[in-house]
Amino acid sequence: MIYLNNMDNEENKNGVGEENTEPNRGFGKVVVGDFHRKDIENELLNPYNLLNPIISRVIRNNAIVSIVKIIKDKKELQRRLWLDGHLFYPSFGTAAFTSYGGTNEEKNSLTLSTNSDSSGATTQLVPEDWQNGTNINGYIHWVPERATGNVVWNLRTKTFNLDQDINVAYNQVSATVASQSSGTTRPTQVTSAMSITGTNWSPGQVLYLQVEREGGNVSDTMDSSAYLVGVELEYSNNEGKVIFNADRAYTIMNITESHSTTANDSGSVSINIEKLSPNTSLGSGNNLLNTSFSMKTTAELIHDALDNSYFSTAVSIDKGDRLAIVDSGDFEGVENVCIALYLKPIN
Repeated sequence: MIYLNNMDNEENKNGVGEENTEPNRGFGKVVVGDFHRKDIENELLNPYNLLNPIISRVIRNNAIVSIVKIIKDKKELQRRLWLDGHLFYPSFGTAAFTSYGGTNEEKNSLTLSTNSDSSGATTQLVPEDWQNGTNINGYIHWVPERATGNVVWNLRTKTFNLDQDINVAYNQVSATVASQSSGTTRPTQVTSAMSITGTNWSPGQVLYLQVEREGGNVSDTMDSSAYLVGVELEYSNNEGKVIFNADRAYTIMNITESHSTTANDSGSVSINIEKLSPNTSLGSGNNLLNTSFSMKTTAELIHDALDNSYFSTAVSIDKGDRLAIVDSGDFEGVENVCIALYLKPIN
């Protein structure tokens, strides 16, 4: 977190305010306004701040605190874990290792045949930076042997500790039907997102992941093999989500948001702010907004929570509370999100 600080009383070197009359407090008299993405990016031109990433800043003036959080792109909120197809061993039915891709791109991987159910499985530790309690999106990447028909996929998961009996029930089964392209025999395919419930997961646990082709399902109409390229797991990370630690009681006067590009995903993509009491983990707090900021709204505009009645009254936070980002949906395509919170200390 960067605190904008005038360097001395003789010259305002940070370029955002007047002469610093209170050098010992570390804050000059600055003009508080709508500090949004372009304002923060302009601050990068300040040579005194080049060594610091412009992630967030706090400005105090006339008993108002303005907190600004910049999210450059999806990678700051969500991470991806890739499990290659050759890591999945045959676990049920006629699944077997074979090669696909032809002479130039030959690759050994799990092959799942038609007419009967077959599956492969692998293990992986739950990432340490996974945000506890959030769902995980799974995507099955695969190659068909034929260019016509549909394949029905299931993605099953269960987690357990290293000292626990592994004979535990699966905590989620997700299925989708992936349609084939036409005109080629080996186009790479990917399923739509399969939402995996992470309620019973903990970072560092063993994740048992099983991919099944329901070849016996009447909806599985491709009469040839499907080759598993790999499984992609997309999850919310727990790094950088907390944007403010309250050093005293505050009233939240307003929250605004802007973004330079909109989300590509067809589903809901949004950001909220949650209040976390002491000892409350990320994702378990109380959302401040009744309506989240949508990443589908018009780009390069300031979206105001008060103007849009996203919350009806001002919200108070106590000393020791934290404010954190709550992201929902696939942020692919979203860039340069700027969130500004305006707080007034409670005397």
